[in-house]
Parts: sequence; C-alpha cells; structure tokens
Amino acid sequence: MQHDILDKLYRVLAAPIVGEPHVLYVMAEIRKVLEHIGKPGDQADLSFFCDWALHIRIDRATPAGVILRRLDQAVEQHLNSPEFVHCISEIISLGQLRKELRRFAVEWNLPRANFDDFARGLEFSKFYTRIISEVPLVSTRDPLDYVEEFLIGREGVERVDEVGAPEDSLCWRIPLKGDRDVYGAFLFY
Repeated sequence: MQHDILDKLYRVLAAPIVGEPHVLYVMAEIRKVLEHIGKPGDQADLSFFCDWALHIRIDRATPAGVILRRLDQAVEQHLNSPEFVHCISEIISLGQLRKELRRFAVEWNLPRANFDDFARGLEFSKFYTRIISEVPLVSTRDPLDYVEEFLIGREGVERVDEVGAPEDSLCWRIPLKGDRDVYGAFLFY
C-alpha cells in the first residue's frame, strides 16, 4: 500500500504542479505515508502543513497546537518589538514547508524540482496558500493566553503591503484576546 502511494507521488512530482488540486493531492498522499510509517509526530511540521491543507478548521492539540503555542509565545515576548512580524513569519513559514517537503522527497527518493526550483517552488507555495487561506488555526483544546486564532487572507493587505499590491498578495491576521488584531505580510517564499 505504502509503495503504491509513493509510486503515485513520484509520477505527480515528476512534472510541474499546475494547480490547487495537485497540491492537495501531494499533501494528502504525503499524509498517508506519514500515517503508514506510524510516525507522524517525528515529522510534526510536515504533518501540520498536510493537515492545514486538508481540513476546514485546524484545532487539534498536535501538531497545530504546538504551532499555535509558538505563536502565542511570540505575541507575549515580541508584540511591541520591531522583530514581531519576523518572529511570526518564521513560525508560519512556507520556507519551512519547502524544507520539510525536500526532506521528505529525499527520504523517499522522490523528485524535488517542485520544491528546489525557485519558480516551481513559488507556484507550489501560491497554490498551497490559496488552499490554507480558507482554514483558520484555532486552539480549542489548549487555551492560549493571547492568540484567538491565526488566519491568512486578503483582509488587512492594505495595512501591511504597498498601495496597489498584487492581487495574489496575502497577509496573516491574529485576532488577540481583548479585541485587537495584528497583521503581517504572508510571504510565499
């Protein structure tokens, strides 16, 4: 079964990713492999990125809870500092996604061009981001001190991007407890 999944992944990754359906397929098949080997926790970041693409709401204790806890700690430690946006962007990083995808591809001897090549990696990231922009990260099982949820979308782009930003520009938004939202540019690469 696992071998069949890897064969399918190989065929899909051998060609350029051309749309959201391909990205969803890749993430779903990777998630299956992680479940088959019985160690999704060993690749928690990759598991998180797969879950984020495949669900309508992410509120599990792990691995999303770990990411949300990191966001909450960054808000506590850096909210009023110049490093704040950078800290948040490092926690939720598509660079980290590509790193995890590369590592997975190397481990399973799969084609890596969609993750290594700048243009193809950027396309993969844009398709992935369109998918996750519909999915909030919410901590329902492990209450956080500051963060209510984490969202990606167009709302707030004008606050963090230049006037006339490209239509595919997105930003992250974190509604904080106490009726304050913070925004930052969401980087594709």
